[in-house]
This record gives sequence, C-alpha cells and structure tokens, in this order.
Amino acid sequence: MQLVPGVLGTAAKFGGYQNIGSIEVPSSPSLSFGNVFTISYWVRVDDPAGENAFGQFVPYATQIAVAKRHDAQGLFSYVSPAPPSSPAYVGFIDYGAGALFDTQTPIETGKWLHVTVTHRSNPNRLRLYVNGKLARTIENAGFSFDVANALPLFLGAQAPLFGPNLYRYPLNGALDEVRIYNRELSAVEIFLTVLSDRYGIAG
Repeated sequence: MQLVPGVLGTAAKFGGYQNIGSIEVPSSPSLSFGNVFTISYWVRVDDPAGENAFGQFVPYATQIAVAKRHDAQGLFSYVSPAPPSSPAYVGFIDYGAGALFDTQTPIETGKWLHVTVTHRSNPNRLRLYVNGKLARTIENAGFSFDVANALPLFLGAQAPLFGPNLYRYPLNGALDEVRIYNRELSAVEIFLTVLSDRYGIAG
C-alpha cells in the first residue's frame, strides 16, 4: 500500500492480485455495525483484473473496498468491473444474514466513484447510493450484523481465508475518504458529501 493523490488530499493505493495489500483496523465498539449505520467511501479501479471465486487470476474481477473479515463470515462492500459488453456492479454482501445487495453501474478505469451503504431498523431498510444518488433500496430485509461486529475491519481486500493471499478479492486501485457512521445518513447529506468532496471542501 502507498499514498497517492486522492479526491481530498491523499488516498491509499492498493496493488491488486499481483501485489496484495490491505489496511487492517482491529475490532472495536466504534466499528460495530448495529441497527443503524452508514459506510461511505471513494474508490478508483486502476486495473479491472483480479481474483475470481476459484482463486484464479482473471481480466475482470470483483474487488473489495471495505470488509469486516471475509466472505465465510462478516460483510463487505465491493466493485465488480466488467468488459464493455457486460454490466458492471457495485454491491454489499452480509454473509451473517446471507444477503446480497447490488446495483448495476458503469465503472471506468482510473475514475473515482463514490459508494454509500446505509442501514436502519424499525422499519428495517438498506440503501445503496452511487455518486450521491440513490440506486437501490431493500425494505424490511431483516439484516443482522451480529457476526461481523466482533471482526476486524479491512480496507482494500478482505481478510485472508485460505493462506495469506488467497480469496482476498484485492482492490487494484485506490480508496479515499472512508467514513463510517453510527446513523443512517439522509439522501441530502450523502449528496452534499459527494458535492463537497468533488470541490475540495473539507467537512
């Protein structure tokens, strides 16, 4: 991992499948995803190649931005670039509840993309925003993050599952302005965050 120019100041640059790196943050109460939370970040894919579900190198692959441990337990938010003839996706998976949540969106190599995932309870609602715009909502989904809460937070890849560099779905690109809140940000707050970041206004 190295530091490079980001959306605001510097960003963390990760080397992907050929040079796997990540940032690990130990578990703590402040990083426990309860009934209400928001995960927000800027991501840039510099190379769409990476690791597939069989641990093999492929020209287009899912790349993890933010994870709580790995895909046997925990949760993660990811980008899945694709060739021009196929749809690309941004998504969120919670393996504690067996839930997949994604939306089709263009992913341009070398271009920054803003992703936000929000969750609330009473009633239960999960929302996914891309570049400050609401892309998908699931109502009354019954998500539970109890499994993930005791796990460390990883940026740029998921935690090792079988050996140090296997099934990590590493990011070949950069992350900037990763923000985690213990509340559900409103659509207006998310839009204003993207707008202020784009114009270099520190909040």
